[in-house]
Amino acid sequence: EKLKRRDEIIKLNLEEVANKERLIQIYEERLKTGVFNAVLGVRPEDILTGSGATIIENKSKGFKGFVRQAELLGNEYCLYFNYEDLKLISKTSANEEIEGKEERKFYINIDSIHLFDLESTKRIF
Repeated sequence: EKLKRRDEIIKLNLEEVANKERLIQIYEERLKTGVFNAVLGVRPEDILTGSGATIIENKSKGFKGFVRQAELLGNEYCLYFNYEDLKLISKTSANEEIEGKEERKFYINIDSIHLFDLESTKRIF
């Protein structure tokens, strides 16, 4: 049941990044076989918010996440946030005005997403 929910979230996220139609098609084809489980991979520095999101041309539709904690690490913040039932991390510039415990809009750098097969651990895209 939980894995099925994860599949739905992965599909939702892939639909949000839009420009990866072939990726969605491959994922859906493999899901139909019943033997394919996948994980969407995005590095924290590719989940963008604030001014960092404005410099990326190929980004997803925005999605809102609730920042649980903002950790200042010298020249950048690590933002620990929730999106639906997922716990995610975003890295952003220390120049951003971050208050923590707030809702923010995030974007994914589409050019940097990856899809991994859980069984073989190989990268599909």
